[in-house]
Parts: sequence; C-alpha cells; structure tokens
Amino acid sequence: MNQTTLVCGLLAAPLGMCVIHAIVSRVARATGYGSLAPQVVVFTAVMLGNVPAVWLAWEFARKAGSGNAFDIVCAIAYVLLTYNGFGFCYFHFFNATETSLHVHIMMEILAAGSIPSEKLTRRYSAKEMIGVRIERMIALGQLQERDGYFVLNDRTLLLVGKIFDAWRRVLRMSLSPD
Repeated sequence: MNQTTLVCGLLAAPLGMCVIHAIVSRVARATGYGSLAPQVVVFTAVMLGNVPAVWLAWEFARKAGSGNAFDIVCAIAYVLLTYNGFGFCYFHFFNATETSLHVHIMMEILAAGSIPSEKLTRRYSAKEMIGVRIERMIALGQLQERDGYFVLNDRTLLLVGKIFDAWRRVLRMSLSPD
C-alpha cells in the first residue's frame, strides 16, 4: 500500500469523524431521538465511522496491488487502530466539555463521603460559580474590572468559544444550559 495514501487517509479521519458526528446528531434529532445523551451520539458516530474506514483501507490496499492478504489485513488493522485512537481522543475531549461539572461534584462527594444538599446548592449556585469564574478570568488576564464593570482584556478564549459554539450549532446542540 502506498504510505502517502494511507497517511492522507488517516489524516482525513478526524474530519470524517466530525462529519459523521454532525450527521448522526442531526438524524437523531430529526427522528425523535434528540434527548439521547450527547456521549451516546458521539460514541455511535465514532463506531459508525469504522465502516468507511475499513472500506477505504480495503480499497487503498487493493489498488496498491500488493495482493498479499497478510499486508492487506495488517493495513486494515492499522487503520482501525489509528481511527479508533482518534475516536477515543475525540470522545473524551467531547465528553470532558459535557460532564466536567458533574464529575467535579461526584469527586467532592467521594472525597467527603457525603455532602448535604444545601452545601452543594450553595457552592454551585449560579452566583458562586460566576464569581469563581470571574476571579479566574481576571487572574488569567482575560477580564479587567473598570469602574464596577468588567471589560474584555484578551479575546483569545472568546475566539475558542466561538469555534465551539459553531460546532455545537453544526451538531444542533443547545448553546446554553437547559
């Protein structure tokens, strides 16, 4: 198999994964499965991507003309391992953005053994969470306080946020917590 062709195919895998994720997300919503957990949708998309990955690996290997069955099987195995490695990273990156607060609360409960609901409600109230985030943004130089108002100081994170919002729009996901 031509190594350049294989590498190009593997480099296209993350883009293909995103396209399949967008399609699966939209189909799920259109068919009444919009309430599926986002992790289920992304996992399904990654798994469905194995079908075109195997087909493309088979076609590339067949057209390369080696004819050696062992080479073809090894190439397909390599493509599957690499594609699913990308899928593993994509799933966990996506999952981290969806569940970070959930995991943080669960880790606090695990460490303490138990926590009264009033303490959790107080600690994770909107006012408390916004206050902590504003302090962090000021410390990172992203915000400044001027005359009792907050103003943007660095727009880098804002640009990253716009990219994520655009991707959430492609996936037809809510842009704000429900």
